[in-house]
Amino acid sequence: MMAVMTLIAALVLAQPQPEATAAGGPPMWTELPTISAQDYPQAALNIGLSGTATLQCHASAEGVPNGCIVLSEDPPDYGFGQAAIQIVERGRLSPEYVASVEQPATFRLRIPFVLQVTEPVIVVPGAQAGAVTARCRLTDVGQATDCVVLSEAPAGQGLAEQAIGFLQRTPLPPGLAPSSSPGQEITVRLEFEQPQP
Repeated sequence: MMAVMTLIAALVLAQPQPEATAAGGPPMWTELPTISAQDYPQAALNIGLSGTATLQCHASAEGVPNGCIVLSEDPPDYGFGQAAIQIVERGRLSPEYVASVEQPATFRLRIPFVLQVTEPVIVVPGAQAGAVTARCRLTDVGQATDCVVLSEAPAGQGLAEQAIGFLQRTPLPPGLAPSSSPGQEITVRLEFEQPQP
């Protein structure tokens, strides 16, 4: 039985949150710094960690952010501060805004990094279409055991038994539980698809 696994991970790419300056208002942007999936610090991504960084930056007369320093990073030492600097430096402040504040133009910005990981999905060919979500415990060799069905659709059609059997006799796809340790629990969704004629 051939299975295809899809890990579904979504970065919730929240926008930078400007803080009011001494001049009284938040910075005005002509090009708002935006966060992309490539900006997420790899060390934090590897362990599914969200975080924030607060920066203080200057802006040139043309509105180019420069001289950014990290004021705070939560949690520290995962690269959120450096990633935030790279994000902010891609933005452009309004030259009119820069000219309206006390020089050198200084602003603060809080960059949220939010990682939301959903359960992995394993697509399995089956006699009928349906889905089962199960929670299993991992053995010391990363094999699923002690699986419990959390949901089954359609119910009562035998998909739960098929899913448990599949999980407990088939090696889990690489990457399903990258930091597995004996006794760790994982939740996985199996989607049964009928073969195409």
